[in-house]
Amino acid sequence: QSRTFTHADLHPASNSTPTHMQYGVPYSEHSSFAELACFALSVDYTRIIATVGVGSATGRAKMQKWVEKWDAERKRRREAGESAVVRFRSLEYW
Repeated sequence: QSRTFTHADLHPASNSTPTHMQYGVPYSEHSSFAELACFALSVDYTRIIATVGVGSATGRAKMQKWVEKWDAERKRRREAGESAVVRFRSLEYW
């Protein structure tokens, strides 16, 4: 398994169509939640399907709340004319 991941590694899933593209993005319970949040705020998505931390109804509800918060923040940023991409902390952070 590759230890690095860049935009070049993103490929549409086999069930994607020209109008609906699906991408799997590597993430685990050991990854940085801050990085996940920045990614979710920076990408123009239609739907996020969480696959980590959703083994229980409580976990699914918590993740749904985060997706709703990210959607609201993306909308606020668009309406305020802010950059769609969340700025990184420093060049060395990522």
